Amino acid sequence: LLTPPEDRHAPDWAAKIHIAAAPVYYHNYLFGEMIASQLSDALGGLVGNPEAGRALATRMFAPGATMRWDHLVEHATGSALDPARFARDLANSSH
Repeated sequence: LLTPPEDRHAPDWAAKIHIAAAPVYYHNYLFGEMIASQLSDALGGLVGNPEAGRALATRMFAPGATMRWDHLVEHATGSALDPARFARDLANSSH
């Protein structure tokens, strides 16, 4: 939330070495946010919802490493990972 100086036109993003050297971290963060949005939608909300906790325990956590991550998401939410729910949450956020 900082305003850069008006005469600044340097590629400052390049100073963040992890963007170029290890971008997978940002991909993982985005996948996590997408999965959280999809889980929240599928379970009728996550916060203050005891049923969501039980569903997470049985549908997401109990299978452990017995499934590939994409199959686990589908098992837990009822559909393949889709960015539409995350985009909707992002559009509705106040940040």
